[in-house]
Amino acid sequence: MADIFTVSEAGGRPGIKLSNEDFYLVQPHPDDPELIFCAVADGQGGRAGGACASEVACTAAFAAFGTFAPWRLAWERPWNQILQAADLAVKQEPQAGMTTLAMLCLRPQQLIGISVGDSAVSLYNTADLQPDRLTAKQRANPPIGSGQAVGELFRSSLPTVYRLLLMTDGVWKYTGWDPIDKAVQGFQGDALLAHLQQEARPYGRGPFKDDFTLVLIERDKLS
Repeated sequence: MADIFTVSEAGGRPGIKLSNEDFYLVQPHPDDPELIFCAVADGQGGRAGGACASEVACTAAFAAFGTFAPWRLAWERPWNQILQAADLAVKQEPQAGMTTLAMLCLRPQQLIGISVGDSAVSLYNTADLQPDRLTAKQRANPPIGSGQAVGELFRSSLPTVYRLLLMTDGVWKYTGWDPIDKAVQGFQGDALLAHLQQEARPYGRGPFKDDFTLVLIERDKLS
């Protein structure tokens, strides 16, 4: 059984009211609790409606996810349809801007997902802790909410023990991949989240430079 840890905090310049434009969602499939839906989205800064866009994208994607029979979600076609549903929902929401979206289904021995933008998913086999950047080939544009988003599918078999990170760019951009990979080697659970939060803060303290959202899923023990 995997354990799930999450954190999401607003970032920005000191002295300015901070507003978190990230959103994440972790929910089981309505017909199969062993299938876990996970998504992170980062509303585009510099324009209105980012927070609304990220929330609508995740909730619309989960709603579409739940309409598919569990066995169908192991295949590519449903994921393109789920992404299109999220893209259209954001486009049709008057208050929404644009957003990234990285989402996946965690199955007992496999994961499969799709992504658009620069939010990231990285998988680590706990046996050797070598990273697999599952979203490395994703396209930055067109974003979710444009009505023209094109997702990049990714899949992987799951090691017996593993750590899986879903994150917005406020994590990897201001922490760096090498420090993230090293942190995965030395920490786990809430301690890993706390360490990465400190790493992402300027000089280890103060507000984040950007919104910071991280979902950690780990299975470090046989069950």
